[in-house]
Amino acid sequence: MKMKDDAEKKYDMLLKEYAEAGQITRHHELLTRTSLSLSLPLFTALAGYLLGSSVSSIAKLGLAVGGFVVALLLLNTVLRLQMYYRCYISRAKEIERLLSVADTQVMRLYSNGAEVHHAPLTISNKTAIALVLGLAAGYFAISALVYGYQLVCKSGL
Repeated sequence: MKMKDDAEKKYDMLLKEYAEAGQITRHHELLTRTSLSLSLPLFTALAGYLLGSSVSSIAKLGLAVGGFVVALLLLNTVLRLQMYYRCYISRAKEIERLLSVADTQVMRLYSNGAEVHHAPLTISNKTAIALVLGLAAGYFAISALVYGYQLVCKSGL
């Protein structure tokens, strides 16, 4: 009887962990999409301002450096969320294997997701969002170099 109770406890604990892994992965997906939803309009407005305003080169340099730093920080956040997401997905797949019935895997929600993950000509949402943030960081880095060069040229150094 004790072994049966222990097995039921283990099964219940695995189910709770499985549910928590699902909640965490959804939360990380939401955080990643929120990062893009907030940063894309900000970066678009900042890029437009840098290209269209007549403020001084030093102000543009400061804004470009600020945009670069924020883009790198958001890129770091998305990449870390992607690593954690993969970790939780791996654990959910492992739990699915552990919760087999008569040596048959009955839960396959995350295990079947591997087919989508390896679909040809696609990248993950998080990779696409990281790419957008990387491009923004690149744009602001180049802008900072251009405005820094303009400052040097204007000052005659």
